[in-house]
Amino acid sequence: MRMRLFAIVPAIVILVSCTPGQSVTSETADSQTPAVCKNASVELAITQCTSLIESKKLSGMELAVIFFDRGDAYTKKSDFDHAIADYDAAIELEPEYALAFGGRAFAYAGKLEYERAIEDYDQAVILDRNFALAFYLRGTAKLALCDIEGGEIDINTARALDPDVGR
Repeated sequence: MRMRLFAIVPAIVILVSCTPGQSVTSETADSQTPAVCKNASVELAITQCTSLIESKKLSGMELAVIFFDRGDAYTKKSDFDHAIADYDAAIELEPEYALAFGGRAFAYAGKLEYERAIEDYDQAVILDRNFALAFYLRGTAKLALCDIEGGEIDINTARALDPDVGR
């Protein structure tokens, strides 16, 4: 029991202190998409993103980023089911959108569905080998499942890519 608690605590700390929105730095996505869903209150972000989605004026990567941003807003509210639905929509539009896989993984981890989170983190790091936060959070998900060796490998990989990740 003590080992299980030790393994879960890092994941809980990460879930509380980080959000996938912190990793959103995709220049391509940001340069093509209205920033209206970013830097707003959670409720305002959801409302603004929903308006953009319902306008039917966006498609492709622009629309995928709006779904991603709304998914992040739902994640910040701990509304993981709605977040997962939005990340699903982003992935359907752009199947190689690593950040969307990372966001969905984070939402699954929030639901304590660590196996499913690891699957999505796997895909995120396949798509972006420099996605330090995905490696780090996959490591914490592995720790939550008592895969100490796998968790440490991922966390060390993340820190090799970005020494400040998870701090």
